[in-house]
Amino acid sequence: MKSLLPRLSIPVVILAILFAWWYPTPVLVGIEATNWAERHERDHAPVDTRFGAMAIARDFLQRQRAATSLPVYIDERSREGMIEARIDEHRHSWTAVLEALEQADRVFLEPADWIPDAPRQIASAPIYLLLRDPPEVHFLTLTRWPPWDYTRVGVPSNQHYPFRDRWPYLVLAFLAVLSWRTLSRKPATRTAKAADSTTGAVLVFTLMMLVTGVMLLLLPHVYGIWEGDMGLPMASSMIGLLLALTGLITSAMFAGQYRQLQRLLQGDGRIAHWIYTPEEWRDFVHAEYGERRQSARATLWMIGIMMLLVGGAFMLFVDLEDALVVAAGLAGVFVLVALAAILAPRLSRRRLLRGPFEAHIGKDLLYLGGQTHFWRAWTARLESVRYIDQPRPLLELAYSQLQVSDPKTLATHRAWMHLRIPVPAGHEAEARGLVKQLKPSRERH
Repeated sequence: MKSLLPRLSIPVVILAILFAWWYPTPVLVGIEATNWAERHERDHAPVDTRFGAMAIARDFLQRQRAATSLPVYIDERSREGMIEARIDEHRHSWTAVLEALEQADRVFLEPADWIPDAPRQIASAPIYLLLRDPPEVHFLTLTRWPPWDYTRVGVPSNQHYPFRDRWPYLVLAFLAVLSWRTLSRKPATRTAKAADSTTGAVLVFTLMMLVTGVMLLLLPHVYGIWEGDMGLPMASSMIGLLLALTGLITSAMFAGQYRQLQRLLQGDGRIAHWIYTPEEWRDFVHAEYGERRQSARATLWMIGIMMLLVGGAFMLFVDLEDALVVAAGLAGVFVLVALAAILAPRLSRRRLLRGPFEAHIGKDLLYLGGQTHFWRAWTARLESVRYIDQPRPLLELAYSQLQVSDPKTLATHRAWMHLRIPVPAGHEAEARGLVKQLKPSRERH
């Protein structure tokens, strides 16, 4: 299992960089100039035209309210939340804030950076600051803004996402991990390794799914977005929980297969170990590719004919517009099936040509050039084993795996997998003996 951990390093670093790129500042304090005169006029001299019952009621109450002077109005509004500070204590910082307010309506600072010493924690309700700069006095409004309000109040991008200004460090972190992986990678060998097998690749994928799920579960807490719109936190948590549980269960299942494969490659439970010459292996791979391509082509023809018949029936008996929609859907499905039929044999050939040119055969599993098969795992079972002499020596195995046909009725069927293991020159007798050792499941009882 340790050999798989380096393979997770680059995906984990990429995921961490993405999370850092979208990481918001936990909280910001918005500072804006308080225009008491404008507020006083708006509250005591309402506009002439308003529409709607609520607007008319507000207008009526406003007109019934006794007029107050500006000093009294300021005192009433700021009585519970007024703090004072002198500009001399932090002249450089306050001068920068006041200059920024001349260019923008609101300036944002982190709570640890905003200038008054107290209070350090600002409630969500506005607090008024009386900033004394003799002989001038500045009235400012301080408001605490959480991450889910940053877009609405126009927080600049560099303050909304603080790590984006440090993108060179993120790039350096990725390059450092990439360099470590490149330098620590051992020279390629033709020795069979469990980490380089299809089982190892699937296990890495499931572990990455687990890591991604955990990070999505932590995202609302790390980003501090639980108290805002519940849509994003809830979606992140639900998707994260699903991915984490799926990754945990599947990785635990494939971890058992991975350890079983490791033991096989070390010789534990192995009943045959064949090494092929490059010519033998190349002939086998090309022959397998030809047979798989022919089989895929025949299957594709059958699916295409069935789709044509279904599409033609719709064209004859259904409204033309609906029939065209169905035909377009069938055409899209056929294109996807055709791509799979073309790519699957090519990818299999490419993987086999990389090697190693070895076959490790156990009573329960097979390792063949990096590809792995298990026929005593979960609901799988070995169905048949036979030796073929012509046109080339092969050991042919067939195993099946129970699959659900209809989830509603829990109907099941067995999907069959046929394997061909080339027999290297001089091992024909050993291959015939393996037929007796690898008894199908039904013959063991």
